[in-house]
Amino acid sequence: VNDEGEVFVAERLDERGVWQMPQGGIDVGESPMEAALRELEEETGIPPNAVEVLHDSDRWLCYHQNMTVRNCFGREIFFVGQAQRWFLMRLKVPGESAVDLHGVELPEFAGWRWAPFDEVASGTVDFKRDLYAAVVEQFEPIAIAHCARLREQKDLQ
Repeated sequence: VNDEGEVFVAERLDERGVWQMPQGGIDVGESPMEAALRELEEETGIPPNAVEVLHDSDRWLCYHQNMTVRNCFGREIFFVGQAQRWFLMRLKVPGESAVDLHGVELPEFAGWRWAPFDEVASGTVDFKRDLYAAVVEQFEPIAIAHCARLREQKDLQ
């Protein structure tokens, strides 16, 4: 999130009009936090030192998508969804200076924007909307409270 309480969302390169928050897998030996920071940088160019972690989800959140996909060997496999751990992070620097979607090794996103919390779930693919709604439900009150504290601190200066 930024200091105004808006959420970073990026438009997928392979599905124009679909907006999502950065996310990804956990490598062997990584903690969920380490994976989140790595994925953030790999997908957006935002380095770990440019964010402040405010909160993590109180549980693993899941989405379900029953479909058949081809793996990297060309074999069809049945995909049922994912369990994910989410982290609320505040971008400590202006987004324009930190985000570099096209400077990453394997670009996934065409563009990015700041979105209000109430637009996040409706902007993503159908099968992830309930998951995104759960993330918003957990994180929005925390982000709003944090942003209010930041405004109070600025007003006192």
